[in-house]
Amino acid sequence: MNHRLKEWAPGPDVRSISAAAPQSKGGTPPSVAERIAAELRDEILRGRYQAGDRLPSERDLAEHFGAHRGAIREALKKLEQLGIAEIKPGGVRAAPIETASLDIVPHLIELDPPHNAELFGQVLEMFGGVLSLAARLAAERASDAQRIQAIAILEQLMDEKRPLAEEEELIQSLTQILIEASGNMVLGLVRNGLHSRYIERLIEQGTVLRPTDAERKPILRRLIRALAESDGPGAADATFEINQSVRRNTLALWKTQHAESNGHQKDKDKRS
Repeated sequence: MNHRLKEWAPGPDVRSISAAAPQSKGGTPPSVAERIAAELRDEILRGRYQAGDRLPSERDLAEHFGAHRGAIREALKKLEQLGIAEIKPGGVRAAPIETASLDIVPHLIELDPPHNAELFGQVLEMFGGVLSLAARLAAERASDAQRIQAIAILEQLMDEKRPLAEEEELIQSLTQILIEASGNMVLGLVRNGLHSRYIERLIEQGTVLRPTDAERKPILRRLIRALAESDGPGAADATFEINQSVRRNTLALWKTQHAESNGHQKDKDKRS
């Protein structure tokens, strides 16, 4: 039997694999193949299998998980579709994470502990790049009505006493106006995908931290001026600067939270 499987022994029954495995479309429980794929996926993302390492054979995996080889083949195919495994004659090997599809990002975020702290910052940076392009195109292409709407929302965001929930709604409205004014449908689709699949997850985890009022007010004023003057580069720079502030604050918060969590775990280990 493959030496890596010995490290796992005793193997889990497929009925108990990863209760947190993602549900199938429509909210139905994950299939056996999906649960096995989730287990193997996380092993690869955590680095148990490095790029080029051979995964256990179908026979060994079937024995380990107590599943039919058909389910194993389906699970391995899912790994290949994610871009983290290569199925070739002679066996299946782990592929470099850097060449995988964007679909692995939410799984990396959900790992406990996460793949690395910088991943959070990279997601926010990518999202900021999309918003910066939208702001630039909007400043250059917006109608008078769209420009007035965007500026009105930015002026409301200057209110430091506004509840966070209301602020989030305003930000979503502003983003929608900028996307529409950009005239670029694909840009909007990319933004929607990033927000629904990644940013919302970070927000739900309480990880995203907005800039302080002292940081954001001067930047918001610059963005208002850029939109009023149809200054595309200025609008892009101001938007990206806001995002970078969010990114810096978020990473600082993330590191503090996980340092505290690790400290509590060490204290618990000492007492046990």
